[in-house]
Amino acid sequence: MLNCWYLSLSEEESDNWDKRCESAGIKIGWENWPPPSPFKEEIMRSWERIFDPELLKTHSDWIGGETIQACIDKISTDEVVNVTYFKAR
Repeated sequence: MLNCWYLSLSEEESDNWDKRCESAGIKIGWENWPPPSPFKEEIMRSWERIFDPELLKTHSDWIGGETIQACIDKISTDEVVNVTYFKAR
């Protein structure tokens, strides 16, 4: 779940989404997930955008250069190629 948020690609799109939710009297977040239809379906469709790096490159806040963020449910040890240990300061 992508933070329960609608993944907008512009401030205008985000503002329009917020206005629609407000007009419908819907507050979307962890505490009241899932939202009613069609809001839930629209949110989930917006998440599909994370699989289109070319689309995300058009919005500098989502991807800068060749950076890609990913979430993985499970990795088998035979799939691990290299390990780099990190210790926070």
